[in-house]
Amino acid sequence: MAKRRPPPPVTSPSVINGSSGNDILTAERLTGTFDGLAGFDRLDIRLGQLTTAVIMSGSVGDGATASLNGTLVFRNIESVNILTGTGNDRLFGGSAGDFFFTGLGDDTVSGNGGNDLLDLGQGNNLASGGAGADRFVLSSGGYSTITDFSASEGDRLQFFFDVVDVTSADAFATGMYRIVDTAAGAVVQIDQDGAIGGFSYQSIALLSGVAAADVGADLFV
Repeated sequence: MAKRRPPPPVTSPSVINGSSGNDILTAERLTGTFDGLAGFDRLDIRLGQLTTAVIMSGSVGDGATASLNGTLVFRNIESVNILTGTGNDRLFGGSAGDFFFTGLGDDTVSGNGGNDLLDLGQGNNLASGGAGADRFVLSSGGYSTITDFSASEGDRLQFFFDVVDVTSADAFATGMYRIVDTAAGAVVQIDQDGAIGGFSYQSIALLSGVAAADVGADLFV
């Protein structure tokens, strides 16, 4: 009896295309090419396992091409949702709202246009939201310099305390938040338990060019 030949190996397509409508595409490694084609398309990039830097080049948007480390290429993508790992990453968005979740590295992130969410993680980070109402999520163990924080554009700050159900007003009233004036701008400090006294204040962000008097509970969500 003749031996049965094994089936050919399954290979991924070299280019993954969207459709003529609005698509959500997903990449989970630093390889491949994605084309959103027509419509408003988002690319979710999940690289939380990486220990190396993710460096972005090109531009994001309809008719534009961008890449991560030159090996993950995407074009005609209007919005990106990027999760990275422990490397020192360099990321940016386009004119629409983008989502960035950086890890433990010293990262540089720019949202550019649109209403962006920048979850800055730990590390010594440099962040710019660009035009639009942007949300900067801060973390203990990290320090982020935000170069263009603008309350008038709708920018807001967010920090997740270990204590649940703490409102921004409560955090200010109990001393969990403190805003300190420096020559460079307003420094945001947090104390996880406020007046209880188990923790001490930790600086987690600098709002460049912003006066401490202009930073109140209404700018935190």
